[in-house]
Amino acid sequence: MPDPIRYLRRLFATLRQAAAEIDFRQVKPGIWLPSRFRIELALRLLASMKAIRKRIRNQWVDYRRVRPDAPKDGAGDS
Repeated sequence: MPDPIRYLRRLFATLRQAAAEIDFRQVKPGIWLPSRFRIELALRLLASMKAIRKRIRNQWVDYRRVRPDAPKDGAGDS
């Protein structure tokens, strides 16, 4: 981000820094699914009175095919 993003003229929040990265893995020919996700944020809230730094990471390792007609409430799982 070249410049901070301000919400309500800095009275509510300022997003000072943001970086995100997502990796994909080919599970079958022509089918790519996310394998890793990372985002880092630096915020200032309420006229710069509170600073927040947040790092979120997620990794997917097991993919299972879901049938469109499968029960949505988990009933019938074996």
